Amino acid sequence: MSKDDVRIPLLDYSSEPKCCNSSWCTTSTFLWQFYHAFNFLLGGTTFIAGTYCLYFPSCESLAALLYTIGSIGFASVDFQELLTYNGFYLRTNIILSFIGSVFYIIGSVGFFPQLQVPEVGNWGFILGSLFIGCSQLWKTHRIGKGDGDSFSFKRLAYETEAFTAAGVELSAGLGAWCFFFGTSMYEEGPLEGPTSVVSQVLQGQEHAKGHKQKTQSSTRYQNLQQRLLPVEVERVNAV
Repeated sequence: MSKDDVRIPLLDYSSEPKCCNSSWCTTSTFLWQFYHAFNFLLGGTTFIAGTYCLYFPSCESLAALLYTIGSIGFASVDFQELLTYNGFYLRTNIILSFIGSVFYIIGSVGFFPQLQVPEVGNWGFILGSLFIGCSQLWKTHRIGKGDGDSFSFKRLAYETEAFTAAGVELSAGLGAWCFFFGTSMYEEGPLEGPTSVVSQVLQGQEHAKGHKQKTQSSTRYQNLQQRLLPVEVERVNAV
């Protein structure tokens, strides 16, 4: 395998081997860049809006719809990159992200309340976030490695292209891991009522706070007893 097969593409993909020669597979064209940026932005904004809608029970269907649109946007980005690049490690990395996006689509559809399959929604997002989170970490490692044999933080810190690319990949990875842990809380559920995950966490904090206050009160009472005891002894002796 040649060195070109494992070279890390950063911001300039023009010299990367391609699977087709159309404008859809040429990163230097406006069409490719617009389609790539539009779908990535579509995925990010609809995920934010969909998550906000989950705060309102009456908007569950809208949230699922926004998630579905966003997931298709992310999958479109991955599919576009699959059509563009031909390096083995690079394509494997992209395939992991694409699998995660497909799980997102499945999970988004599962969140529609009419289907009554919330487990599909939960596990679709958990598995999708796991695949994408790991894929983004691998992409960041590949960027930090560059053409060398080992990962270098210095490369990420001092090379502008590497720093920018790593920032993009890490940001996407951070979002994926937040969804991974957040959706895991959904799986533990329920999210509403006195037995919800959030309520249990808050109750645990209140219990710890109450225990601390009780301990402090007990300590103050003991200190007061110690101060009053000599006074009581003197009073008894005086009698």
